[in-house]
Amino acid sequence: MTERLGSFLIPTPRIELPPPIDASKIPLDADGLPIISLEEANQMGYPRVGVAVAFIDPFDRILIQEHKPSHKISGVPRAYGPLTETSEPADEGRMHATLMRGVEEELGINPDNLNLYVPALSSPWVPGQWPIADGKNAGQQILAVNLAVFLDEESAAAIEQRFRSTETGEISEVAFLSPNEIRSHLPYLRGGTLDWLGNIERSGLLDYIGDFRQLQMTQQPTREVALV
Repeated sequence: MTERLGSFLIPTPRIELPPPIDASKIPLDADGLPIISLEEANQMGYPRVGVAVAFIDPFDRILIQEHKPSHKISGVPRAYGPLTETSEPADEGRMHATLMRGVEEELGINPDNLNLYVPALSSPWVPGQWPIADGKNAGQQILAVNLAVFLDEESAAAIEQRFRSTETGEISEVAFLSPNEIRSHLPYLRGGTLDWLGNIERSGLLDYIGDFRQLQMTQQPTREVALV
């Protein structure tokens, strides 16, 4: 099945939606980020788990990546979307580790060189879903840990200035865009981006006003009980 957007044909595989999860029952680490193993994600009905991150600069713009054409993103010459990273066994279910690995692998920046902040809430994330575009699980959904990570001016500038596209990397360019600017790229957005953006907006995390806590760069595995 395909959906016509402008002059492009966008594949729209059949979507299989698992039941919603109760975020209040997910264990958290010291920074309030969830700990969800692959086995636990499978029990919830998801074949994979990962993060989908809104990096927000001081001007309330969100970091968007331009992906190179690949088998994962077909039908458009370029595709825009947030930083997404799938959890690997070495992460031990810690979305904090998945986030930091994504910064290093997709942006090519050592996260130790960035100041990353999350709202000082008991659980500064919102559960969501991200479509799988390839492989045996195509048409299913990843359990997406949607994060709003705030940057100071220095860190936002570092991302824009230090990012370099590589021959083997998936990302060709990065930019900070407002939500309306993101939506204006509709024909070129990765599948799942609009739902992700709406999910983050409805959560109130983008408009959060209050105290923040700086993410620790490294953490020991812990499993604290989520605060209800």
